[in-house]
Amino acid sequence: MKYLATLFLARSALAFHVPLLPRQHRNDALMTNPPLQMTMDDGDAPSDMDDSAYDSRQDLLDVAKSLKDEFGPLIIDSKAQEKLKSVVGELEKNSEPPVDTEGMIGDWTLLCSTASTEKFMGIDTSNLPFFNADIVKDIRSTLNKSLQVQQKIKLGDSGEISRVDHVIQYMPPNELSAFTSALPDALQSLNINPLEVTKEEVILVHKADVESTIPFINTKLALESIVLNIAGKSQYLEPEGADLLGVNVPFGEFLNSGSFDTTYVDDELRISRSKVGVVDQLRVFVREASTKPVVAEETEEPVADAEIVDAPSDVEDEGTNGDDEVADEPVAEVDDSDDEADDSDVDAPSDVEGSD
Repeated sequence: MKYLATLFLARSALAFHVPLLPRQHRNDALMTNPPLQMTMDDGDAPSDMDDSAYDSRQDLLDVAKSLKDEFGPLIIDSKAQEKLKSVVGELEKNSEPPVDTEGMIGDWTLLCSTASTEKFMGIDTSNLPFFNADIVKDIRSTLNKSLQVQQKIKLGDSGEISRVDHVIQYMPPNELSAFTSALPDALQSLNINPLEVTKEEVILVHKADVESTIPFINTKLALESIVLNIAGKSQYLEPEGADLLGVNVPFGEFLNSGSFDTTYVDDELRISRSKVGVVDQLRVFVREASTKPVVAEETEEPVADAEIVDAPSDVEDEGTNGDDEVADEPVAEVDDSDDEADDSDVDAPSDVEGSD
């Protein structure tokens, strides 16, 4: 069972490595299947979105959530894939593609994808009795639902997108009953996770470069390294996870390159398209809440207020120092002159009285 899970995880990782196709082929595929726009949260729809686009977005959101709950992030059922493609195409017709790459930065969790197919090594598994047996379907469904896929898009020193990591996480169950209930009672509670592994991660590290923004934002990827990270409760494992294996991929730009087109992005949701051979790959991502863009103006206001508060304190200090300096001046001389002036003022009325 553990080997089956490892094979499934490796196959899922390969689904996110996209061979590079000629530009013309990518454009032809995108014109055949027009691009899309939407947001994840119902309340976060763009304010300038018209009614048709808003309704299409809601349909896509409902369908994507439903398919995620039923199949997990990797949809292999052909009818489910067609359903997703249909609502995506409807929204794409009512939306404008993005041109600014700033909204792409951050960590994105895969909601659902059509990257997987029912064909394995050229064989249509839907026609094989063994692959459609109930126990096999249960195992495949459990493995799929135990997966979480993230795409982390990062900026480089130049301020442009320079790195994209694909993180495939697998949370293994502890008992055999998690895969299927069609087992004898003695096997239901069999421990299949003796090392108490809580999470396995395969991280595909890519060098990234935005090649164009018209007609869509096209990002080229080159696989640079593969990292295996495992976390667990066992004394042999780190609770927060540790890298157990790392492999550098030589000549990744020439031998392991690919690209994807971002057809829609906003604060909550992003849609990407790519193509492997004749298979169209459509992915729907939702943004991690902790990686939302922060508005810079909000952090500048307190600084301005602090400067305003400090200014009067400086003035008061100067004023206080000035008073001290005045107080230090010889006051006696001023008072004497005032007394003399007062005496002269007294004599003046006496002269007036004498003249009268």
